Amino acid sequence: MGTPAYMSPEQASGRPLDHRTDIFSLGVLLFEMSTGMRPFGGSSSAELVSAILRDTPPSVTDSRPDLPRDLARVIRRCLEKDPRYRRTLYFYYSPFCAAAVARRLTLSLTY
Repeated sequence: MGTPAYMSPEQASGRPLDHRTDIFSLGVLLFEMSTGMRPFGGSSSAELVSAILRDTPPSVTDSRPDLPRDLARVIRRCLEKDPRYRRTLYFYYSPFCAAAVARRLTLSLTY
């Protein structure tokens, strides 16, 4: 089933899964690494799943205006509810994601 906080909408609703569900989970991870918070919350698993299915997370630049706008755009695309909008993300942004994550980890380790 997976860890609820990192589940895609299609996984949470029992629909068929493919590689795009991993892109959503990557978006949750990138959001969390960038802001220190998860994009969806709830006091129970049911509330968390409901938030994943219905809520639009804030932009990472709302809480971290110092982050690159391109990173915010990548994370927003990863967290699209409709998997069709996530399908080619990896091919276009994977080098950027890797560089941004490496930079963020480096910054985190220097503080």
